[in-house]
Amino acid sequence: MRSLATTLGVLAGLGFIVSGCGYLLGQPWWPYAALASAAISLVLLLLRFTPWWVLALAIDIGIGLIAFRAIKTDQ
Repeated sequence: MRSLATTLGVLAGLGFIVSGCGYLLGQPWWPYAALASAAISLVLLLLRFTPWWVLALAIDIGIGLIAFRAIKTDQ
Protein backbone atom coordinates (compact mmCIF):
# COMPACT_ATOMS: atom_id res chain seq x y z
CA MET A 1 0.00 0.00 0.00
CA ARG A 2 2.86 2.36 0.77
CA SER A 3 4.45 1.97 -2.66
CA LEU A 4 1.08 2.55 -4.35
CA ALA A 5 0.56 5.71 -2.30
CA THR A 6 4.07 6.91 -3.15
CA THR A 7 3.56 6.24 -6.85
CA LEU A 8 0.21 8.04 -6.89
CA GLY A 9 1.68 10.97 -4.97
CA VAL A 10 4.57 11.35 -7.39
CA LEU A 11 2.26 11.07 -10.41
CA ALA A 12 -0.16 13.65 -9.01
CA GLY A 13 2.62 16.05 -8.06
CA LEU A 14 4.33 15.83 -11.44
CA GLY A 15 0.98 16.18 -13.17
CA PHE A 16 0.18 19.35 -11.24
CA ILE A 17 3.59 20.77 -12.12
CA VAL A 18 3.12 19.94 -15.81
CA SER A 19 -0.42 21.36 -15.90
CA GLY A 20 0.70 24.53 -14.12
CA CYS A 21 3.52 25.04 -16.62
CA GLY A 22 1.08 24.40 -19.45
CA TYR A 23 -1.31 26.97 -18.05
CA LEU A 24 1.42 29.59 -17.63
CA LEU A 25 2.65 28.97 -21.17
CA GLY A 26 -0.86 29.18 -22.61
CA GLN A 27 -0.97 25.60 -23.85
CA PRO A 28 -4.38 24.17 -24.78
CA TRP A 29 -3.74 20.80 -23.06
CA TRP A 30 -3.33 22.11 -19.50
CA PRO A 31 -6.91 21.36 -18.35
CA TYR A 32 -6.57 17.70 -19.32
CA ALA A 33 -3.38 17.37 -17.28
CA ALA A 34 -4.97 19.21 -14.35
CA LEU A 35 -8.08 17.03 -14.45
CA ALA A 36 -6.03 13.83 -14.57
CA SER A 37 -3.79 15.04 -11.73
CA ALA A 38 -6.78 15.99 -9.57
CA ALA A 39 -8.34 12.57 -10.20
CA ILE A 40 -5.11 10.77 -9.23
CA SER A 41 -4.81 12.93 -6.13
CA LEU A 42 -8.43 12.20 -5.18
CA VAL A 43 -7.78 8.47 -5.43
CA LEU A 44 -4.71 8.85 -3.24
CA LEU A 45 -6.58 10.89 -0.64
CA LEU A 46 -9.47 8.44 -0.55
CA LEU A 47 -7.07 5.50 -0.11
CA ARG A 48 -5.32 7.19 2.81
CA PHE A 49 -8.25 9.21 4.17
CA THR A 50 -8.16 10.98 7.50
CA PRO A 51 -10.27 13.97 8.55
CA TRP A 52 -7.18 16.14 8.14
CA TRP A 53 -7.44 15.73 4.36
CA VAL A 54 -10.84 17.43 3.96
CA LEU A 55 -9.27 20.68 2.74
CA ALA A 56 -7.09 18.75 0.27
CA LEU A 57 -10.20 17.01 -1.07
CA ALA A 58 -11.88 20.39 -1.54
CA ILE A 59 -8.83 21.73 -3.38
CA ASP A 60 -8.73 18.69 -5.70
CA ILE A 61 -12.44 19.03 -6.44
CA GLY A 62 -11.98 22.74 -7.15
CA ILE A 63 -9.08 22.12 -9.53
CA GLY A 64 -11.08 19.41 -11.25
CA LEU A 65 -14.08 21.69 -11.69
CA ILE A 66 -11.96 24.54 -13.06
CA ALA A 67 -10.24 22.18 -15.51
CA PHE A 68 -13.56 20.64 -16.58
CA ARG A 69 -15.02 24.11 -17.15
CA ALA A 70 -11.97 25.10 -19.22
CA ILE A 71 -12.40 21.97 -21.34
CA LYS A 72 -16.12 22.64 -21.93
CA THR A 73 -15.50 26.33 -22.72
CA ASP A 74 -12.75 25.44 -25.20
CA GLN A 75 -14.97 23.17 -27.29
